[in-house]
Amino acid sequence: MAHVTGRTLIGAGAPPEISQVHQLIGQISTAWSEVEGLWYLIFTCLMPGARRDQIDAIFFLFETSRAQRALILTVSDVLYPPNKHTKTPHKIRKRIGELNAKTEELAGLRNAAIHGRLIEAYEDHTLQKLTPRIAPGSNRKKRNRLAGRELTSALQEISAQIVELAKDLERFLDTIAPEVEIPKELQEALDKLGLQAPGQMGEVPHPPSVG
Repeated sequence: MAHVTGRTLIGAGAPPEISQVHQLIGQISTAWSEVEGLWYLIFTCLMPGARRDQIDAIFFLFETSRAQRALILTVSDVLYPPNKHTKTPHKIRKRIGELNAKTEELAGLRNAAIHGRLIEAYEDHTLQKLTPRIAPGSNRKKRNRLAGRELTSALQEISAQIVELAKDLERFLDTIAPEVEIPKELQEALDKLGLQAPGQMGEVPHPPSVG
């Protein structure tokens, strides 16, 4: 049951338990930016020999993190096809798929935390104690995934999972030092872009928000 108390849930006047929630949401946002940056680096490792402006031009044609990861999956399908005889997936392509699935799951939880509306609600049926909660949202068909959950522990768990995902992505980066040349057809497609990339050479652009 949501309850309007008159207490502010934002800014300096927020009670301590609300400030803790804000801090955890900030940690989730920061950790997710690291995840998005690591996916960008994975893409650069899949494009050996390509110029930085070519890499950025094609990667940032896709405006959401989900679309960018789909691009990475497509490129890895070309570079790391299954074994011709056994049809066994290539180990690098398989791992990219696993990391994408984990990222996709956590993206939903990240969005629930970042975009949820913070309210206060009674902790239980006794109506004695108020606690921070995420509101279900106005769309009944798409209820916020954190609605009704004990918020502090839920956010701590999400933050820890995102940090662990970032570590997994870093470890994976160490395994994909470029070992293959870009297929001729892919290089020709990149050459046709012929435009200066959105990011400057030598800089790592900030990835856009997850979608």
